[in-house]
Amino acid sequence: MSKTKQRRKFEMDFNAFIKIASFVIIIAVLIISAKMMMDYNEALSEQKKKLEIISKLELEKDELLYEKECEFDRDYVIRIAREELGLVLPQEITYYYDYGEK
Repeated sequence: MSKTKQRRKFEMDFNAFIKIASFVIIIAVLIISAKMMMDYNEALSEQKKKLEIISKLELEKDELLYEKECEFDRDYVIRIAREELGLVLPQEITYYYDYGEK
């Protein structure tokens, strides 16, 4: 083979290699970009869920602080006794309903 034919073959092989390498790099970049987008969306949804939890906990904290700071007057004690302990005043009539199976 002459030098010009060898050089042309080398240039064609090199050009083919460059095209294949470029194609592989482009595909790799696309795959990595898609994976990063999926990870970003997942992180964004997790952040949204955590922010919702934080807002609920802040609301609960505010309610507890309010209860802590309010005075222990008669109405407050009665309300807590009813809600938390299920107690009633002596003059009240208690009705029990059986919602179970017959």
